[in-house]
Amino acid sequence: MSNIRLIYDNTDFDSATLSATSEASGFPASNLQEQRRKKTWRSTSLTSQYISIDFGSDMYANCVALINHNLTHNGQFRLTATDNADYESDLKLDTGWIDAWQTVWGFGEGGFGEHGFGGVPTATEVSELFPGVIRIYYFSTTAARYWRLYFSDDSNPDGYFELGRLFLTHYFEPSYNFAWGWKFIPQDRTQVKYTRGGQPITYILEKQYKVKFNFEWIEKDEAWSYFVDIIRRFGIRKDIVIDMFPDETKMKGVLTRLYGRFEEVPELSDEIRRDTISLSFIESL
Repeated sequence: MSNIRLIYDNTDFDSATLSATSEASGFPASNLQEQRRKKTWRSTSLTSQYISIDFGSDMYANCVALINHNLTHNGQFRLTATDNADYESDLKLDTGWIDAWQTVWGFGEGGFGEHGFGGVPTATEVSELFPGVIRIYYFSTTAARYWRLYFSDDSNPDGYFELGRLFLTHYFEPSYNFAWGWKFIPQDRTQVKYTRGGQPITYILEKQYKVKFNFEWIEKDEAWSYFVDIIRRFGIRKDIVIDMFPDETKMKGVLTRLYGRFEEVPELSDEIRRDTISLSFIESL
């Protein structure tokens, strides 16, 4: 079983040259390099749409994360990589078509017709349960200069593809997982005010999720390379992706794949044979 995975160093992607088959006015592909997930790229149609990425030289990656996408339960994506500028010949990676949504509810879970066909969320459930829609796909480490992300979703009711943030990089998986006793904390920033007559006025704001967890045993070489690198370079100033249960496709796994940042700069404790750290991570809106 896989341990938690931290996808944090997206520096190469954020400095790469992006182009798209189409771009709606005000929604360029370069928005995918912005931290704000609501500042999106949007296509003008659903036909033969893809995003091309030129890193300038070979870039190593083993995961891709699509954040704030509008792909439906019928939607798919495909990632390819090559060293040829045509983006199509001598492929070093071809993931094939990947389902945008995995089965969240198994057969017999929930009432008849309660969820989407095949155990995927309905559009209403997506808006209510998954404020920051995210899909992560892992693959064998590949080094290439030219990468392309294709989209397919012919029945998408929006009539276009939309994506708020894209991570194309490598992940870090510590040798020892976080400890039991972690906390999952739904956040609702909705405000309720009252009139003089006592009538409530509700100002509905977007929901988000927060998690708290501890590492009670970190190998010292990992502590002073990966963890210190995350703390020093990213801290609370930049957003990263965490995947707490990479092998879990159901609700627990989906709700704990988060794009956000640490609430405070973590402190690394140096023990005799090990190091420890406590983390509080909140989803970015």
